[in-house]
Amino acid sequence: MLDVAQSGVGGDGLLRRPHATQPQLSATRFGRESMATQSQEKTPSAAAFNKMFEGFGDDFGTNFDSLMKANAKAGQVWMEQCSKISRELMEFTNNRWSKDVEAFRELSECRDPFQAFQVQANCVQSAMKQYIDEAAKLTDMATDASVSCFKSIDEGVRSATSSGEESGRKAA
Repeated sequence: MLDVAQSGVGGDGLLRRPHATQPQLSATRFGRESMATQSQEKTPSAAAFNKMFEGFGDDFGTNFDSLMKANAKAGQVWMEQCSKISRELMEFTNNRWSKDVEAFRELSECRDPFQAFQVQANCVQSAMKQYIDEAAKLTDMATDASVSCFKSIDEGVRSATSSGEESGRKAA
């Protein structure tokens, strides 16, 4: 039976990493190599790491840099577009608030229920039209923002891909 130190489970029931002073699980007990040997084999060497990126050619750093710049540009474009959308929402809210205050003022001046009903109906009709128009406008703005971001990413990918293809042709 394994004791607490060997199992890697602390007295509080949480799994613990084995310390150097704790005994490792033996190969004979489980019929395989020790955990330390297994983890050494799974750690990739520099050669293995470089082999993963052989297809990118000598310009891997340049290609990666191009992709990162495209990503940064896309982030900048996205933030600019979000700022435009935010400004639009603030302007719309401000305008609607002014119109709602004006409608309340008109309601307070009404002398009969029919007049109050007309003011309220006009206010609701106007508000519904404005909300629908604003929703369409915001949808268009969000679409434009997405297209702008994807465009900047696409340009970076095409740039990295074309320089990678050129370096591959030079190597061949």
